[in-house]
Amino acid sequence: MKLNFDQVDVFSSVPFMGNPVAVIYDADNLSEYEMQRIANWTNLSETTFVQSSMVGDYKLRIFTPRSELKFAGHPTVGTAFALIASGKLDVEKKEYIQDCQAGLVQIRYENGVVYARVPAITSFDKIIDSSEVEEAIGVPITSKPIAIDSGPIWLTFSVANKDTLNQISIDFQKTLTLSKIAGISGLNVYCIDDNKEVHLRTFAPILGVPEDPVCGSGNAAVAAHLKISGKSELVGEKYTAYQGAAMGRNGIVQVIYENDDIYIGGKSVVVINGKMKIK
Repeated sequence: MKLNFDQVDVFSSVPFMGNPVAVIYDADNLSEYEMQRIANWTNLSETTFVQSSMVGDYKLRIFTPRSELKFAGHPTVGTAFALIASGKLDVEKKEYIQDCQAGLVQIRYENGVVYARVPAITSFDKIIDSSEVEEAIGVPITSKPIAIDSGPIWLTFSVANKDTLNQISIDFQKTLTLSKIAGISGLNVYCIDDNKEVHLRTFAPILGVPEDPVCGSGNAAVAAHLKISGKSELVGEKYTAYQGAAMGRNGIVQVIYENDDIYIGGKSVVVINGKMKIK
């Protein structure tokens, strides 16, 4: 069996500067076992599988190298872009519905940017000692860590500035242990600079992703953390977030507060077209 696929660089219009996702088309006949094997083999932070849907424009299954996610930001944005770029979605339609395990996700396409409405975000009042978090990342933190479910469950918190963010020296074993004990997907660390721009880093060794170059659900969790903490006025109703500098990338994410919803968006570029032989 051969399947068509694209590899898309997400949250960047410049190849190799964003976060790649492998998009596997026409995946209706793949088993969950086969999808997980393929995702483990691509070894990207996420691989997506496009299937038919009775309730949306398409159905999406999202896998990390180790497990399936009910929703994730950069795979959602990247897959929608790939479907539009390949002509599988009508570019004139502008609005689409993605069917995934988190439910129906609204997608908008505006001026080359794909925006996705993040499914209902919830937070958990987990009792986590800040000192344990600081030991895991090697720098002091400046806010209460909050576990936020934006698809994955990110323990989200802030540090003082970009210099501190760049100085993070992650202890992967402590991060892995903390993730298991707290029931989280990983650590999501951010700061706000003088220009009201957000910078962040996301670490998820328990998902097989030591550091995610540009994380859509992580950005959604930051937006939720700002709102929960009463600090969203620091960035306004629409702001730009940057991620990936520590990995030699330049991911750019647009975040919008719209009523009670959070939208994440960005540009993408297809860098690989191919066929995958699986049998």
